Amino acid sequence: MDTIIIGVSGKKQSGKNTLCDFLKTFIPKNWNARLIKEYSLVDALKEKVCIDVMGLTKKQCYGSNKEKDSFTSYKWENLPDQIRYANALETEKIRDGGHPGQFCDIPVLRKGRMTAREIMQVVATDVFRRYFDNDIWISATLRKIKQEQSSIALISDVRFPGEVKRIIKKGGHIIRLLRDVCEIDPHESETVLDDFDFEGTENCLVLDNKKMSVDQQNAATIPIIDDILSKVIV
Repeated sequence: MDTIIIGVSGKKQSGKNTLCDFLKTFIPKNWNARLIKEYSLVDALKEKVCIDVMGLTKKQCYGSNKEKDSFTSYKWENLPDQIRYANALETEKIRDGGHPGQFCDIPVLRKGRMTAREIMQVVATDVFRRYFDNDIWISATLRKIKQEQSSIALISDVRFPGEVKRIIKKGGHIIRLLRDVCEIDPHESETVLDDFDFEGTENCLVLDNKKMSVDQQNAATIPIIDDILSKVIV
C-alpha cells in the first residue's frame, strides 16, 4: 500500500501540531495503520541551516511560540532591500511627484534584530523558494516519505498552493484549520492561502476550529479522518 499523506494547513497557532499529535494517537488505536510519522516541510531547513549553520537553538526552531519569537543576533539591515521591503510592517507617506498635493504609501525597510521565526520564514521562502525552486521543501519531504515508506505521513505545515497541489496529486488529503488568534503576520507564508478555495478543491477538508477547545477540535477531527481513511484503508 502506498503511503497515505495527510497535510495540515493553517496560520501559526491555529492548532496544526496539536491536531497531528492527536492523529498520531487516534489513528493507530482505531485503524489498521501502525507506522505513522509526522513530517515538517522545513525540518531540513531547521536542522541543517538554522541550527547547524546559523547557530539557532533547538528551542528557537522547535519550541514554544515565545521561543520561536525570541530575538537573535541577526539584523534586517544586513539583508537585501528587496527582502526588507517584502517583509515591511509599516508604511510611510511621501509626496506623489506626478500628482501635486497627493501622497502615496511606501513600505518602510525592516530594521533591527530578527526573531528566530523571521529567520526561518526569510530563509525558507524569500531565499530558497524564491531563488531556487517554489516546490523545494515539498519535493524534499515527498522524497523522504517515499524512502521511509510509513503507512501514514502527516505533514504539519502546509503553507503554499503548490504544496497543496503536490500532496493532492499524490492522492493525499489536506485539512485546513481556520483558527486565527495571532497578531497580523504579513509574511507570504502566513497569508498566501487565505483566498485558496479549499472547499472547492478535491481532497481538501475545512475544520472551523475558531471557537473550539483542544478536546472539541479533536472530536471534530474524528469524522474527518474516518472519512479519509475509510476510502483508502481496507
